[in-house]
Amino acid sequence: MAVTGVETIELQIGTSISLALNNNMVSTAIGATVTVDGSALATTDHLTLNGSAVTLGSLMATGGSGDDILTGGSQADLLVGGNGHDVINGGGGNDTIEAGLGGDTLDGGAGDDRFIFNLAIPRSDSSPVETNLIDEINGFQGAGTAGGDLIELPSYFNGLPLAFNDNPDSSGVSYTFTFTGIGQDGVQMNPDWVGDGFIDVLWKYNNIASRVELWVDGNDDGQFSEGDLLIYLNGINTLSHLDFVDQFPAWRGSQGNDAPPTFNALPNIIYGLGGNDTLSGGGGNDQIYGGTGNDTLAGDLGDDTLNGGADNDILTGGDGLDVLY
Repeated sequence: MAVTGVETIELQIGTSISLALNNNMVSTAIGATVTVDGSALATTDHLTLNGSAVTLGSLMATGGSGDDILTGGSQADLLVGGNGHDVINGGGGNDTIEAGLGGDTLDGGAGDDRFIFNLAIPRSDSSPVETNLIDEINGFQGAGTAGGDLIELPSYFNGLPLAFNDNPDSSGVSYTFTFTGIGQDGVQMNPDWVGDGFIDVLWKYNNIASRVELWVDGNDDGQFSEGDLLIYLNGINTLSHLDFVDQFPAWRGSQGNDAPPTFNALPNIIYGLGGNDTLSGGGGNDQIYGGTGNDTLAGDLGDDTLNGGADNDILTGGDGLDVLY
């Protein structure tokens, strides 16, 4: 039986199926998207989708609760793993790949791809010691290069802003992460970071496994368990703020004297905490909080809010309509 012009394929529970799509089977109208919906599939069901031969249209594929294999075509595809331990490859094109609840293996393939991780959906047990529940990205082409791949971490979860923190195994300033040293067996949260209203993101380079690890404490309890996230990035040892879609909605300093580079043109939330900090907002409508210590705060462009906190501070609003405390 010849099947042509397909636009939607919906799979029912109790089905394990292997689909190989090509241009003769699917709708190839300009801008057409072929939808493969496997969201109803149970944990015992498996979807294997091979869209590598589709070159004239985009794919929007969703896996089920089982272990699925999704391969995109040469256009911009949306591939969602669902539950289970999924293997997803975007193929060509600028793809969007969304990891599900299981430990997934993701590869964007060619093109400028976007990897999305969602902490709002809890895992049954996502402790990092269970390696089968760890997400792994292969072929990551970020490193701040123009048009490289992007990682989208959840900016806000239960109202908490996202904060990036230097890890003892890393070196370099806060906006370019260069990883050195021997990876530890676990990540010890700084007690000052726990319960302060930030989602904490730490990183380290695991020298033995030759990979970068991102640890996200989503509920800010200082423990890595349900509601948290661990991602392995294979094949790289450097990250930049340009590799993240969220572009640092919040940045937190240390109890020492912080002097990070000038921030980007987006609205930033900047906390200096302790020490004599020098903080500059860059463009955008920024919120800058010096904390304790003799701080120097500059809003630069945009309508900024500067709060020096305790001690003797120097506040400069810059251009725009600024509020200084």
